[in-house]
Amino acid sequence: MFFRSDPRWEVLEPLKDIGWRLRKQYFLIRSREQPKDRHLLSWVDLGPDKFLSDKDLQAAMKLLTSMTHPCVCPLVFSSTSSSAALVVRPFSERGTLRDLIYKVKGSEVYLKKYCNPRKSQGLELLHIQTYGRHILEGLRFLHQQGIPYGHLQSSNVLLEKTTPVTSDLLTCRLLDVENSLLGLPAFYRPLVTQHRRVNVNVRDALNQAMDEELERDDRVFLLGEEVAQYDGAYKVRGHLRTTAAIQRRHQSF
Repeated sequence: MFFRSDPRWEVLEPLKDIGWRLRKQYFLIRSREQPKDRHLLSWVDLGPDKFLSDKDLQAAMKLLTSMTHPCVCPLVFSSTSSSAALVVRPFSERGTLRDLIYKVKGSEVYLKKYCNPRKSQGLELLHIQTYGRHILEGLRFLHQQGIPYGHLQSSNVLLEKTTPVTSDLLTCRLLDVENSLLGLPAFYRPLVTQHRRVNVNVRDALNQAMDEELERDDRVFLLGEEVAQYDGAYKVRGHLRTTAAIQRRHQSF
């Protein structure tokens, strides 16, 4: 409704379910000043990982709008409230890197595009080298700017034609740079959170490492001062589980 009443923009059509986020909506729009250029409007609720105040978030989004880099997709317009955010960026007919791999159109429904893994095809070595270089350049730039970006995946890498067009190689640009600021969980977050952090002290970590090496290779043995009688310096050798660890320790004097 905000853009329908804005004289600068015209809403062309909704793009339903082109992404994997259930509460993120997409619209194809164009500027009345430049009607030939189409843009993608996205509207999403703020996520649970939001760490900035509303005022700081508005300032950060304004900074992203003014930021330019050839390997980062620019933001044309952004607006945030206490509960949601609106972002406008250029629309690319080429779609994303994942669209290229699956040989589909970016405007199609997400499940229709990617539900059939047999449609996917690998990239040639030259393409992998070129696109990988573009992604790394974009990541380095964001790191230098102090902008967190934990949303790297093939669906967040936009493809555009090179200028001038000299080959079939495309230019890669990182998408959704604002996601971390908006507090949105990453696509691979469930895979990461299942590996919960284990609290272990240095002594136990060294003890476990020695135990595993002694059990893996019968040529490994412990040699050192007090490793036999007093469990080693700072009790690092204490409570080794394997029988091999008990048999293959030699005390030096």
